[in-house]
Amino acid sequence: MRFAALFLPLLTALPALAAIDIAYDTAQRSWKLSNEKVAFSFQLTQAGDFVWRGVTDLTSGRLWKPPAWPVTAPFAFTTGPDVFPSAPVGLTFGLDEVGIDTPLPQYAVYSATTGWRLVSQTQRDVPRGARRLTIVLEDFPRTARVTLELELYPDQAALRYRASFRNLMPSRVKVVKADFL
Repeated sequence: MRFAALFLPLLTALPALAAIDIAYDTAQRSWKLSNEKVAFSFQLTQAGDFVWRGVTDLTSGRLWKPPAWPVTAPFAFTTGPDVFPSAPVGLTFGLDEVGIDTPLPQYAVYSATTGWRLVSQTQRDVPRGARRLTIVLEDFPRTARVTLELELYPDQAALRYRASFRNLMPSRVKVVKADFL
């Protein structure tokens, strides 16, 4: 009887410990973040497009897919079998305003058309039972690095999101436009 009294609370605590799941599929280069209520799906395609695949309400089974391309918003999403890029950030730098001699056009733009490569990814526990996925992306010419932090909490149907940008160009640049979600 004593054993059952000690063992039962441990069994009821197990679902709380495993409430957040972050899975990475190496072959598909895709992430799925889920808890008992919701699942978020992202992918970095072979072409370097960062794609948000959608959100699934796990309590009802309903799938929400973002609108079809093109969209005039800080992010462009994908729907259906076609893969359209999303932008982890939208930034425009005025290169001529800071005296950079470069073959690039007058402005350097990081948007949904920017190709990205995966630098690293990590996940860890954060306070209040949440899990954080950190994805670091770098553009193909290696002029910019974006760090995405995605946090999912138990029993919450929302994804907390942060993005930061690091200039890898040899000189300082002036941000002319910034679109962070």
